[in-house]
Amino acid sequence: MIRADELATYLDTIARTVAQELRPELQTSHARKSADYVLEVLTRLLAQARAGEQIAAAQGQRWSRLCSDMGISSGVAVADDGNVFASFERDLDLLQQRWSAGAVIQQPDSPWFTEAVGASEALLEAIEVSCLPTSTAPSTAQEDDDPKTLARQLSAYLKRRLRELPDDVVAELKIAPGGNTKRTALLSLQPNAALPERLVLRQDRPVNLTGTQVTDEFPIIDRLHTLGIRVPTPILLEPDGSRLGGAFMLMEQVDAHPAGTYFAEDRVRLPRFIGPQFARDAAAELARLHRSTEVQRIDSKADRAVLRQGIAQAY
Repeated sequence: MIRADELATYLDTIARTVAQELRPELQTSHARKSADYVLEVLTRLLAQARAGEQIAAAQGQRWSRLCSDMGISSGVAVADDGNVFASFERDLDLLQQRWSAGAVIQQPDSPWFTEAVGASEALLEAIEVSCLPTSTAPSTAQEDDDPKTLARQLSAYLKRRLRELPDDVVAELKIAPGGNTKRTALLSLQPNAALPERLVLRQDRPVNLTGTQVTDEFPIIDRLHTLGIRVPTPILLEPDGSRLGGAFMLMEQVDAHPAGTYFAEDRVRLPRFIGPQFARDAAAELARLHRSTEVQRIDSKADRAVLRQGIAQAY
């Protein structure tokens, strides 16, 4: 049995070792980013071990009242085992399940909804404040996310797969910012008869916190494209991660226009980014998707079990 104070000490030791001793020795940006993801996980675990009980005690009573208003018996107030944090998490799970089960959704201007938003904001802020980052030692390794290197490697790969392509077919490659769980690059190819001249590469990273992989994504995009849904045209999938440092897929590059912003204040200032046609287009695509994939009946117990499993995974 590991006590909470011991767990915090162990996690802190591991995090400092990774940050100060292991990460500086890593030779590629992929490996260093993998270490950064590990450090982020360790930092959050460390914050939970150190401050979880205090956060739960400070925030729990407010959430207990919100649970009670939704007809849920809170466990925070009666947490006689001393583990307030676990009781707090159970309360939040029960509240989420209540909403998912079809509980009446409160109006956005209702006192309960306003209080829930404020409680959520306070909880997230308390969690983030408790996550103090572990400082990392500087690294002298060379950056491996070099667009010219990737363009050269990809050109050689495509030439091996499609002999009719010209040498050095990738004329320009730009690595898109963001997307920490995937590497995304925009490609311009030399004129050729085999491939479109504008492509997008999407590649798995060594560490993937979301669990999604291009080998799972490509068949879905291919299926949607076959159904006539407006998605990029899938070109090819390479599942072998040793070919280019990670499994990847290529899609045709499309021009997209911003649909709008999440925030009403910004939509007022920038109304040109969104309009009624966007809603009609989105509804038409959803209708086409549902019509094309409709299942008339589910007869067997096995099919029902698969359906229930899918719902559970989505939840």
